[in-house]
This record gives sequence, C-alpha cells and structure tokens, in this order.
Amino acid sequence: MTQYVVFYLVFLATCFPVAILHELGHILVGWLQGARGPVIRLGHPKSRCWSVLRVGPCEVRLHGLVTLWTTPAGFLFRQNQSPSPAGAALRAAGGPLACALLFAAMGPQAWWPSQPFTRPLQTCLVFWSLANTVIPLIPVTWPHTGASSDGLVIWSVVLQALRRRGER
Repeated sequence: MTQYVVFYLVFLATCFPVAILHELGHILVGWLQGARGPVIRLGHPKSRCWSVLRVGPCEVRLHGLVTLWTTPAGFLFRQNQSPSPAGAALRAAGGPLACALLFAAMGPQAWWPSQPFTRPLQTCLVFWSLANTVIPLIPVTWPHTGASSDGLVIWSVVLQALRRRGER
C-alpha cells in the first residue's frame, strides 16, 4: 500500500519539472533565434497569476491552482522577433525534442521496467518525458486557451511549404 502512495506522489511531483523542461526546449531554440525575455506559464493564462519565479533570465508564472492540471503549459518571449515559418517550426519542435532527449537518456532498461513500483522516480520520468514528447505533437488547437499545439505549428508550416512547392 505504501509503495502505491509513494508512486502516486512521485507521479504528481515529476509532472511539472518535465513540463518545464519541455518549455525550456522551446525557449532554448527561441533564444538561439534571438528572442529575449522568456516566460514559462503553468496554468490558464486568464487565471490570476499567484506566483512568479525568476530563474536567471527566465520567468516562471504559476496561474490558478486548479488550472495547473487542466491547461497545457506555454511559453512566450517579451522581446520577440517573429521567426520565419521554418523558425517557428523549429521553435515548436524544441519542447518535444527536449523531452525526447530525456526519454532517450533514461535508457531502454527504464522504458520497460519489470517492476515499475520499485523505481517510481525513474518510471514517472519515463512516462512524463514520453507524454511531453508525443501529446504536444498532436496537431490540435487547445480548447482551454485557443493556442496551437506544437504539432499544429509544425504541420501548418509543412503544409504551407508543400502548397508553395506545388504552386511552382
């Protein structure tokens, strides 16, 4: 019984660090593209911001306790040059790529543990890194915020390039 409670607590505790890693992937690519003043948002952007954490040049804003669990995290830059379509696709791919690297770093033995409850941290990091790699690549508009998923941004750029190519 105790191992299940510990597993559940670790499961909840590892969600946000992996979500922040995902957003840091976007921010790293944006930073390399010249954008400055990165902000990571956890929770619904229209909810009251109840905490702001500054980590170096990055700011993490926590909005509404309930919406932390119901709204995908997001990022923005206060000083942003609009990237080219290809740059926007690269920036969108940065988050899933950061989580894919975490997943890969965990190694094949962690991906299919014979006893997942004996190593809850490892199991939860594998789960959340895989979830934060795959789910954002589904091309949708998030209903809570109206924001485009990473997959929708990438897919839109690919379709735009294919249309331009077909017009030639």
